[in-house]
Amino acid sequence: MICYLDSSFLVSLYVDDIHSNKAMRALEKDSPDLLISWMSQLEVTSAIRQLVFRNTISDLMAEIGLLHFGWDIAANVYTTKAVSEDVFQAAGKLADIHTSALGARTYDVLHVAAALHYRADAFWTFDDRQARLAKAVGLKLLF
Repeated sequence: MICYLDSSFLVSLYVDDIHSNKAMRALEKDSPDLLISWMSQLEVTSAIRQLVFRNTISDLMAEIGLLHFGWDIAANVYTTKAVSEDVFQAAGKLADIHTSALGARTYDVLHVAAALHYRADAFWTFDDRQARLAKAVGLKLLF
């Protein structure tokens, strides 16, 4: 099984939050092939830095989480794919069809389009809107 991991899922793997236990258990239970896109790296970095800004975690915890994320990328824990023009075109179609009904945001649509483009079977996210979109296009969800 190929599973696309959204940045909300990834952040929970590298910074302790309310979803961290679920995220770890999911990986231990299923051990699928893990797929991310290059925009995931930007989003994870930004999300973890936002947690520092909000005083949710310390600078040290952010650095540790980002270091571990970088190590996992370097160790090829994830298959990392580019966000090609085809993905952007597919995202535009998804937005046109689903955003009015589901409230999906731009990055939500881009991640789901990337998952579809790179033939993921499942989509793991802790973002409700994104999960609704992934389900609407036939991707299996974590829960």
